[in-house]
Amino acid sequence: MPHSHLPVLFEALHNGERHVGFGRPEDGAQQTLYRVEDGQVAAAFIAGHSSEEALRAALTEGAATVVVTAGDPELRLLPPLLPQATGNALLSGFMGTHKKKWGGETAPEDGEFTPPKWFFKGFGDWVKLPGEDLNVPARPVALIEEPEVALVYVNDADGTPHYAGYTFGNDLCDIGLHRQDPGYNPYCKLCDTALTPWLFLGPPPRTVTGRVTIVRDGATAWEGPFDCG
Repeated sequence: MPHSHLPVLFEALHNGERHVGFGRPEDGAQQTLYRVEDGQVAAAFIAGHSSEEALRAALTEGAATVVVTAGDPELRLLPPLLPQATGNALLSGFMGTHKKKWGGETAPEDGEFTPPKWFFKGFGDWVKLPGEDLNVPARPVALIEEPEVALVYVNDADGTPHYAGYTFGNDLCDIGLHRQDPGYNPYCKLCDTALTPWLFLGPPPRTVTGRVTIVRDGATAWEGPFDCG
């Protein structure tokens, strides 16, 4: 199914107040936003509301509304479920592509546990939106874009993660540093991460294809296809 037809929600600040919306806004079209508190959408996922219908019911009943137009200067989109206290959010990942993880299948339930090669990307304030500047170390060796499917989880009070949905991101890293010495991989990942503001509901795709374009001074410096999942 094309991603444009999948259920999606997003959060945004309008006049400094947090709101939630459903569906991706179309240029020039009006959209209704619903006032929510910081953490309210995340709490709805923890409570077990995972479908669009259940989330709408939990988040819109009795909520104050505002109608906005895409591109409204008073509207600022937010990364998916990012709390106001950005230090409470963690960016991380696992070394390995979708084609290398158990042969493309999920891990067998009765299989021997193999700890993943986990890496740390940063806290929530290291998340950027498309079009924003990405901060990197002062002397990178060779930066590379890495399109990824990013899964979004919410931890409850006991620390149990609850899957909320997925979005797409750029796992920018210093591949040159990694190639100098794979032991430097934890350092090469310490770059800002770009995420789209759209939280797609439902299970993540097994594979995604697309194109990446690098623009410098308004001109295309490089472009090419990608395959991730």
